[in-house]
Amino acid sequence: MGDTTCLNDMPFYYFAYGSNMLTERLKADYRCPGARVCGYAFAEGTIIEFSKRSVDGSGKATLVTAAGQRTPGVLFKIPEAESRALDRAEGARNGYQRCGAFPVHRSGSAAIVQAVTYIAKSPEANLKPYDWYLAIIIAGAQQHGLGVDYIAKLQRVPYKQDYDHTRKDKAIATIKAAGYDYEEVLGSA
Repeated sequence: MGDTTCLNDMPFYYFAYGSNMLTERLKADYRCPGARVCGYAFAEGTIIEFSKRSVDGSGKATLVTAAGQRTPGVLFKIPEAESRALDRAEGARNGYQRCGAFPVHRSGSAAIVQAVTYIAKSPEANLKPYDWYLAIIIAGAQQHGLGVDYIAKLQRVPYKQDYDHTRKDKAIATIKAAGYDYEEVLGSA
């Protein structure tokens, strides 16, 4: 009778532009262990800002409209069964809106892919990311070769120190597991 594979088992594309660009972060803590890297992509007409207020008061990454600009990121393919875990990790319905058909351009081709991504519902000015959070994003950009200019731009983002060493130590361990040095990633060395 043909293939009986349920359509809900089909993987979906996910465009990561924040901390989930670091593959080890995306796969950690039962987020999306089945995620596969599909390559570099970018969101046309956007820039990254750290204007999504986190429950800890720091700024988290979001995309905002900016004509003539583009934001690089990483395109992943994720099993549908991990969709809810991704929503929880990204704070869908808790400050972020899940965009299920967000257009991104695949690197090296004219192809536009409809991907899942998360955008802040109510961005706020004057927020700063924590040091460890920004370091994870920079490590992800380095891991996927998003370019020295973009990495330098991220390294110039003002950040604040997080004195919660449980959070920070866990982030530093994830960065180290990916093969990067926390201080060097931030550009502090």
